[in-house]
Amino acid sequence: MFVRLLYKMTRKLISLPSTLLRSDAAKDAERAYSATRMRSCADS
Repeated sequence: MFVRLLYKMTRKLISLPSTLLRSDAAKDAERAYSATRMRSCADS
């Protein structure tokens, strides 16, 4: 149990800098993709 918690916390800490340093273009593309998926799910 403790090892799993430690593993998850470590993964989040390692991924945090990459999330913060992503370019604005990548963030915009991800938002557009998410919005498109949300619309297609709502239409179904």
